[in-house]
Amino acid sequence: MPDRKLATKLASLQVFDIPHHLQCHRETAFSYDNRIHVNLLDRLWIVAFPQKINIFEDYRDRNWGDLGFQKGNDPASDFRGLGLLGLQQLVYFFENRFSSASSILALAHQESAYFPFAATSLSIGTLVLTLLKEGRLHRKLLTALDTLQLFVRDDETEIHALLVAEVHNIYCDIFERFASLWSVSNARNVMDFPRVFGRLQTELRQTFPSATHENK
Repeated sequence: MPDRKLATKLASLQVFDIPHHLQCHRETAFSYDNRIHVNLLDRLWIVAFPQKINIFEDYRDRNWGDLGFQKGNDPASDFRGLGLLGLQQLVYFFENRFSSASSILALAHQESAYFPFAATSLSIGTLVLTLLKEGRLHRKLLTALDTLQLFVRDDETEIHALLVAEVHNIYCDIFERFASLWSVSNARNVMDFPRVFGRLQTELRQTFPSATHENK
């Protein structure tokens, strides 16, 4: 039997249409001709490698392979699957959880446990969108919405922005969980990625049941 209270809360969450917002950013292709996009790329390098700011003054001269992009001189090619959203999530991770992001980047660089950091981030970003589409993140967003409405109240624009930030925080949580799994799974290189990432997806679907399915 449908949970009427849950149905009402889900309806209130749908007003903000977070999946649509994120999908729009996913469908926005990164462009070197867009100053906003390039500035965001600059921010990524600055927050990820503050010690290298003066070494590579032009984003085109930087070795983006250090961040785990497949093309060391052209990170834009990696963003094609997740669009501008992939870049936004990487910047968010380093700006809001620098210690954690840096530690995971260091783990990714270990020869005995290598994985491509940026490419992994994009896979996790895609997974977050999938979980959101399946209704598995709705309960976390509803909890956040309840809290936000207590403090922000009727400012829908600010609530919307904070809900998007909550999705980015979920992305960060999942990236940290992946890194923990990678460490305990005796993973050696990218050949182990499908096995570890598959385990991650299984665990997340067990942790986050679908709120939309429960309400049918």
